Amino acid sequence: MKTRILSIIKYILTLGLGFSVLSAAFDFYDGKDFQLIKFISSAVFFGLLMSFQLRRNVKNELTSITK
Repeated sequence: MKTRILSIIKYILTLGLGFSVLSAAFDFYDGKDFQLIKFISSAVFFGLLMSFQLRRNVKNELTSITK
């Protein structure tokens, strides 16, 4: 159980921060100011969504392989 929680946290940080950095880069390119609240909230929200989706997909693939 503990390793599952740690892997979810790693996915949240990796996917969420990657998305937020790209989003901030596009905002900077468009001439908009950097907004820390937007950066953090998009990192957490996107990271949570993608980590749960990835976990669900891996779980479904493992169950289909064992059948």
